This record gives sequence, C-alpha cells and structure tokens, in this order.
Amino acid sequence: MNTRTLKGTSKWLIAGAMLTAVCTTAMANDEAPRVVVHYTDLSLSNSHDVGVLYRRIEKAAATVCGAGDAEYLAQKVAAKKCIDQAIEQAVSSINSPMLTNHYLVKTGAAPKDAAVASLR
Repeated sequence: MNTRTLKGTSKWLIAGAMLTAVCTTAMANDEAPRVVVHYTDLSLSNSHDVGVLYRRIEKAAATVCGAGDAEYLAQKVAAKKCIDQAIEQAVSSINSPMLTNHYLVKTGAAPKDAAVASLR
C-alpha cells in the first residue's frame, strides 16, 4: 500500500510506512500529531498525479508543523523549516523519480527547463 505518515517529533525517524517530521514542539512521540498521506489512487508515472501527491504532502506537512504565530518571526521561521524538512523527507522516502523532479523544480533546486524536458 502506498502510504506515508507525517509525525511531528524532535528528530527524523523512518520505520516502515512511518515518516517522522522535525517540529519545534517538545512532544513525546506518542503525543505528536501525525497525518497519513495516502496515494494508492495515484500513478507516480503521471505528472498530474505527482502534482496531486505533492500538494497532499505539502498540506500534511503544514498540518503537522503549523504556521507559527504571525507576530513572532522565530516561530514562523521554525514552522517553515519544519514544513520544508517534512516535505523533503516525504519525497525522499517515496523514492519516485517524477516526484523528486517535481520537488526539485518547486524548491528551485533544479533548472526548470531540464525538469520539463525530463517529463516529456
């Protein structure tokens, strides 16, 4: 089954289908929020479906990490870092070339023309 779990804790853990995200809150593993990202309904060889999965991962990461208090820059920065790391880890653990390419384009880590060429 294609499933990953985003779970907020103080460090990264990957065990089976569980994906653990770095979060700033000091919670015990049992108390940490988690969001399961299902993708059995998607084909990771289809660029549209890859985009759908990426948006699900983004939403799950934002749910787990939160947005931080708008009045406190440090909280917003920590939430953004948590979200970025959760997305990176989720993409890495799924190990799909098309999803990785999508991630690299979205994050600006790959030239857009090279990424588009690889999808053709």
